[in-house]
Amino acid sequence: MIREYMMGMKRKKVFLIVLFLGMFILFFGLNLRLLYRQVHSEMYEGRYLSDIHPYVDNINGIDTGYDFTYPVFFYTAKLIREIGFSSEHAIVLAAALFNSLCIPILALYFINLFKKNRKNDNYLFEILAIILPFVLLLISMIILPSGIYIPGIHTRYLGIFTPNPWHNQTYFAARPFAIIAWILFVQMATKNDYEIEMAKAILFSVALLLSTMAKPSFSLTFGSTALMVWLYRLVKSKFMNFKRSILLGLFFLPTVFNLAYQFVWGPFFIHSSQGSDAGIGVKFGYIWSLYCHNFIAAILLALFFPIIVYILNWKIVKTNFGLRLSMLMVSVSCIEFLLLYEKGERFWHANFSWGYMYGIFFAFFECTSLVFVQTLNRERINKLVIEWSALACHLLAGIYYFIYLQNGGTYFTF
Repeated sequence: MIREYMMGMKRKKVFLIVLFLGMFILFFGLNLRLLYRQVHSEMYEGRYLSDIHPYVDNINGIDTGYDFTYPVFFYTAKLIREIGFSSEHAIVLAAALFNSLCIPILALYFINLFKKNRKNDNYLFEILAIILPFVLLLISMIILPSGIYIPGIHTRYLGIFTPNPWHNQTYFAARPFAIIAWILFVQMATKNDYEIEMAKAILFSVALLLSTMAKPSFSLTFGSTALMVWLYRLVKSKFMNFKRSILLGLFFLPTVFNLAYQFVWGPFFIHSSQGSDAGIGVKFGYIWSLYCHNFIAAILLALFFPIIVYILNWKIVKTNFGLRLSMLMVSVSCIEFLLLYEKGERFWHANFSWGYMYGIFFAFFECTSLVFVQTLNRERINKLVIEWSALACHLLAGIYYFIYLQNGGTYFTF
């Protein structure tokens, strides 16, 4: 009897491993396919447009007119090129590797979440823990059926935005490090109002720095959010946690110095290739309104699932730090995008939207984590049906969007 049970458990583990590897290989392969076509868009009648060509020029030493002060992605591509790949294919491999690296990180997180919260050995929940990382990397904004028009919404992507922008490779390069930094910060900030475990704190500091050096967008919004939490807790405790707060703040310093280089002393201001026109401007809705005239509808389409989860679990938001942090960050990132813009040639790029997209991603991450735990705990079925249905809407839209891009669709006219 025991032997049969052990054999059954072994078969289940083998199935889970095979399932994970099969899905991972498929995901990685589809990433490569899309990226290959993006880098060789001239072979496909100019379709498969993305941001990839200036990145190729950068590692080839060609002046693109852009200041890429975040070297992680480019150094990785150069390293791959040294193995014998062309510059184009090195960029493709680097982008696919960074994006796919999110899968094992998220899988470990959800498996650990399953082990901590399981009430029994229901095999389907374990399978769900394996599938959810792929769900998070495929979801997109809600896509309305053809013929349905919302005033002020002109395209399905631009102005609404998505947690998975397939056309920007540096976003994907920064994300695995951003996920690690997020998970570690939530763990440290949840326990005893900053319980500093040195190993975790050092790993957090390194991950946050690498994320910044791959693309600063996450660090800008996350840093603003963390600073607000830090100040609030400091005042609320009447400075009783001052030493621990200062200690945690020290682990942000490498990132702060790097951001200062990029945005204060670095090329965005003083040495920018754009000259005196470079810099940061402040004006409400100035850049967002170029692509959308209905901000409320755009936010609802991008964040339908998280908004549903926040509303249905309002009491939990007050006690769940990760959920509360995600709610704060997506709000901060939305406000930053509404108010801030880059001057000069970068104006049209709407680069503060990347921080907003990271905010959207981590809102989905925390809300999906909560709904997964609620499912393990077998909470009210009607609430779970509403939450999973809302997530399914984003997933179906994301798969549709991904197929559209795989077939040569243009992201900015979608």
